[in-house]
Amino acid sequence: KSTNEDEALKKAELQLAASISCHCSISSIDHIGEIIQQYSKGSVLEKLKMHRTKCSRLISEVLSVELKNELRDDLEGKKYSILMDETTDISSEKKVCLCIKYFSEKHLCVEDQFLGLVSVTETTGEALFNAMQTLLHEFNLNLKDCVGFGTDGANNMTGENNSVWSRIKQTSPNCVKMQCVCHSLALCVKKAFEILPSHLGFLMTEILSWFKKSSERRGNFKKIFDTININEERQGVPLPFKKLSVTRWLVRGVVIYNILINWLELKTFFISEKKKNASQKARYRARIIAEMLEDDANRLYFVFLCPIVQEFERINAFFQLKNAEPEELLKELDLHHESLKRRLYSSDGKLLSLEDVDFGAHFTNEMKKYQESHENSLRVSLDLKRRCYDFLMKLLDEVKMRLPNNKSAFKGMRWLAPKTVLSQTDRLVFSELPLQHLMGNKNNIENQYRKIMLHIWKEEDIFKDGFPSNDSVSFWTGIKKI
Repeated sequence: KSTNEDEALKKAELQLAASISCHCSISSIDHIGEIIQQYSKGSVLEKLKMHRTKCSRLISEVLSVELKNELRDDLEGKKYSILMDETTDISSEKKVCLCIKYFSEKHLCVEDQFLGLVSVTETTGEALFNAMQTLLHEFNLNLKDCVGFGTDGANNMTGENNSVWSRIKQTSPNCVKMQCVCHSLALCVKKAFEILPSHLGFLMTEILSWFKKSSERRGNFKKIFDTININEERQGVPLPFKKLSVTRWLVRGVVIYNILINWLELKTFFISEKKKNASQKARYRARIIAEMLEDDANRLYFVFLCPIVQEFERINAFFQLKNAEPEELLKELDLHHESLKRRLYSSDGKLLSLEDVDFGAHFTNEMKKYQESHENSLRVSLDLKRRCYDFLMKLLDEVKMRLPNNKSAFKGMRWLAPKTVLSQTDRLVFSELPLQHLMGNKNNIENQYRKIMLHIWKEEDIFKDGFPSNDSVSFWTGIKKI
């Protein structure tokens, strides 16, 4: 009995340590352990004695080791893709982070797993590659089985010479490089913003900074907001308090939109703020912001930018989907590039004049209103259009430069989609299927490919909750389970 109780207590301690590591700080166990022990009289947990030191040891020396062993066994002999990035921790120590994407035989699904962090003293391509190799060897992974490499666009990572990628290619020539499209799209917008007047960025950050830590200012703005919109259905409209961030890729468009739809309310608020009996610095800041908001030309910039940035962020969010079809993603990117190009060039490739450029219908209408309501507005309008034109041109150049240059690797992925593979007519012959280099026993695979369309898959229990006609991963995972 004592042995059984000891085993049960050990299991409870391990489960508690795992739960603590996932959901709260390790120091919490000092109090949680005592509470559990206090209210567990007569049970196994009455003997529980665990504080932060023991909890930390269980996590690092028992759970961590076992989880690594499980992952090592699951990865054995698998093809995989590497996701790699470098970072600096709070102690200013440089580290390389590696994650791995593979098909798990244990869970019968595509898994994304964290492999680990490796400390580095330098960030050359050679040093980063060696750090990666060290971690791969810990999991008995062969670089020849690497079929994909994802990272940012840094030269030490993806350069053609003396980079991590150039070394991977030497060992695994069929490996596919994929730079982070989400990061690239965010950089496109960031670079293009540098073309615009600097006070626009100042306005975006200063408005948010003004409200950041002041509940009183937020309350005063809300009063003005409710007064102006007393008879309108604008309850619940997002207030412009969201912080602009370099690393959060889906924020810039939200910030621009919130400022734009609250332009009148913000202008009224800051006009009143500059007259308040506040510090000289606060009054000066409020006056500068108010003057910018009173300038209708600045509002036109926001009208122009809002739909463009929102479209970039829509595509960015699309690329962050977990099970999106690769070919559909790249098709969306190509369409976006072509759409952007058509705003500046004619169908036969000639550069459009400033008057013929597609600045957007809303911007064009608001520009007409601006010209009608402001005397001598022609010069301002022309300068504004030129700035917007330069923004579009820079944006187009950045997108073109950052488009994936290995799109051919994903061409034809639609031929592996369920509705195509199971079609009696719209399917390729086996020899024309993509990714032939990843196939093992081609004779067996070819025989299975011939038969797959003859089976009634919808009647299988694995698909009883619905047939994944548009989800290749779920379909092929289901086939493997059968």
